[in-house]
Amino acid sequence: MARAVGLHISKDFVRAAEVEGSAKRLRIRSFVELPVETPEGTPPEDAVASALERLFREHKLPRSPVALGLDSGEAMFRDLTVPFIRDDQLRRTLKYELETHVHSHNPDELVVDYVLLGRNAKESRVFVSALPKTLVGGRLKQLDRLKVDPVFVDLDAFGLVSALGASGALAAHPNGVAAHLDGARARFVVVEGGKLRSARSVLLAAGEDGPP
Repeated sequence: MARAVGLHISKDFVRAAEVEGSAKRLRIRSFVELPVETPEGTPPEDAVASALERLFREHKLPRSPVALGLDSGEAMFRDLTVPFIRDDQLRRTLKYELETHVHSHNPDELVVDYVLLGRNAKESRVFVSALPKTLVGGRLKQLDRLKVDPVFVDLDAFGLVSALGASGALAAHPNGVAAHLDGARARFVVVEGGKLRSARSVLLAAGEDGPP
């Protein structure tokens, strides 16, 4: 049977779920987790890379195909109303619309995606997520050292929506809020009609989380 790996990387843990089967029927073969150990003087990115190498080597995980989930705690989320209605306009301009809402990064330093919430003849309502390019690029470089080339990259909060859909939970409960508590962070997603409408990542314990 075909095997694949779902990989989750944060500054504190690396996790992998190995599955087999087809899109219609998947079975989880294993789930493994390793802490990211950062000895004094070790750059955080090197510590994450070392944990990833151990994860694949010790658990003999396949290196293709791999889907990558990134920590939503590193992302910025905004609900915006913008004076554009075409998808190509939204893709070109959204990161610059974020400029007045996100002050920690320049627009060109971000990887931006969006969910369309609604539109009329003059404007669109969108839920926007953004990650620093340096973070996304750094994670991809860590995996490239292991000869792992992810087939796609997503945020872990959005993966929660996918998992709820695959389990049938969204079909039974298409409207509501789902939460995932993980260490010092809680991730919340709002779904309407079985589709993502909003997400947030909330720090629960000060001093135990933060960017790598």
